[in-house]
Amino acid sequence: MADIHVVSVEELKPVLAVLTNLQWPIPFEQAPKIVEQLGWSMFGRRGALSTLPVSLQTVGLGSLDGCLSRVDFRVSDPVDESDEAGRQALAEAYPAMLATITTCLGFDPTGTLWVNPGAKWDLPNGGRVNLPAGMRSLLVEVWSAEWSEVERLAIAHGIDPEHTVTD
Repeated sequence: MADIHVVSVEELKPVLAVLTNLQWPIPFEQAPKIVEQLGWSMFGRRGALSTLPVSLQTVGLGSLDGCLSRVDFRVSDPVDESDEAGRQALAEAYPAMLATITTCLGFDPTGTLWVNPGAKWDLPNGGRVNLPAGMRSLLVEVWSAEWSEVERLAIAHGIDPEHTVTD
């Protein structure tokens, strides 16, 4: 079995505490303050580097209408597509990460993701935490209430995610 590091409850809980307690909407220019609060560092204009103990520490920062809309970060080492043992280890680590996030948030997942396989936790502030499945690493996505609402509206209006607006 491949040896991959997966973030623990102790490592993840303070990160999720900060990100899930933010008061959205947040102007995007305040993203560096949030990154600093996490003990991370900015990397370019729309990214950061986490201090989580994984081998790829890049963080994605999304923007919607000038506001911070999402923060995406890895909670495991990535594996190569051709690494069968690594992919198996990642698949076996997924249920443990579900339990880790559940422990950190204090409640079970509230559903599954709309487009890709995975779990979601709808937050009281309208935002969301996602854990997609089947990727090259375990990735946590923290969405703002506004970004979450875009998806809720798309679902409510029957938009097919498999087709673009121009199809």
